[in-house]
Amino acid sequence: MQTQWRALLLDSRVSRDNTTAAQPPEGDPLRSPFEADYDRVIYSTPFRRLARKTQVHPLALNDHVRTRLTHSLEVGCVGRSLGKKLAGFLQANGHMPVDRSESDLVWIMLSACAAHDIGNPPFGHAGEYAIREWVTTHETEVFGKHSVSPGVRSDLALFEGNAQGFRIAARPDNPKTGYLRLTYATLGAMIKYPWHSEDKRAQYQKKFNVFSTEQALFEAMMTSMGLSDSKGTFRRHPMSFLTEAADDICYRILDLEDAVEIGILDEKRVRDLYATSLCTDTKGDSLAVLRGKVIRALIEGVWEVFEQDYANIMA
Repeated sequence: MQTQWRALLLDSRVSRDNTTAAQPPEGDPLRSPFEADYDRVIYSTPFRRLARKTQVHPLALNDHVRTRLTHSLEVGCVGRSLGKKLAGFLQANGHMPVDRSESDLVWIMLSACAAHDIGNPPFGHAGEYAIREWVTTHETEVFGKHSVSPGVRSDLALFEGNAQGFRIAARPDNPKTGYLRLTYATLGAMIKYPWHSEDKRAQYQKKFNVFSTEQALFEAMMTSMGLSDSKGTFRRHPMSFLTEAADDICYRILDLEDAVEIGILDEKRVRDLYATSLCTDTKGDSLAVLRGKVIRALIEGVWEVFEQDYANIMA
């Protein structure tokens, strides 16, 4: 299992020349490659753009209401806790590679969580639907008379923020992204839907993580981490389940808090929901304190499930 995790925690990056060859880590005495991932995300233009993108409540005039930027930072806090739990579990069971540490897993989770929404268009999923509808009803304006591959046509007709996020985080040839080129481990921890837009799962679920233009990079990366099989299909990185869980915890809880802030929901109703989740007396606690307790309980619940299903997740 150490060998398997050694591959899953690869600190290689996509080559600068945009080939499928991996580039080994660049030596930095001050930062590990995974720390550098986090810095690259935080300082990048695409990350800053999240400040003006809707989380759930659009065009809010209240500064306390979350944007995709504040949401991503909060997801990172939950991901950090899950990363620590994973590190402790791997160390206790002898699965942690000798050249990796708890801090490596924490930085991977922080980076993946910070970048998980980096490809979202304005207005989130509503923005995706708008792009899809516009492309399918304006094919002449989009494609003109040029010959376009089925993959590119499908990429745009099913435009997906997750695939745009992978494009931004992996490609080495777009200076506007700051050449993020995140490590393989961090990219793997971001990927929820390990297939491209022409895959039957994309057609059915309307979800995918890879545009045709990045398919070769994706396949080389996933193969390097041992996440491919002989049939040409790819498995999810185990840490991607934790990234997804951190995202789910935050939006399910914190969107309620925002709804109270702008008067959509009554505070008592949300307090009662929190109390029911905790199965305990919560009188005297502020809404913020209750929120913290609920998030902690959900982190523990998520970890319990991950540990129970560890063998299946690794498969």
